[in-house]
Amino acid sequence: MHIAAMPLSRSAIEIVGIALAYFLLGITGQLFSISPGNVTPVWPPSGFALAIVFLLGKRGWLGIFLGALIVNVYAFFESSTQDTITTSIATGISIGIGSLI
Repeated sequence: MHIAAMPLSRSAIEIVGIALAYFLLGITGQLFSISPGNVTPVWPPSGFALAIVFLLGKRGWLGIFLGALIVNVYAFFESSTQDTITTSIATGISIGIGSLI
């Protein structure tokens, strides 16, 4: 019996592409981070997010949010305690919402 792969819709591919690009730009921005505090003076995803909103409007919001969530959880993640994990996820969600605003 052959199980056919379910094709991804164009919008799903678009969302994943936006999130991936945002993530990669965020990792690039982290190269300029200043310790302590993991603050970076250069954040390329901001310009990317603005361009996506101009080009796609609300259609790009989910990709921007997911990319911001993933890169910020990655940036703030420390697996030492459960509190740190929860804080990283809450911070990622907050910054993801802030990126949309």
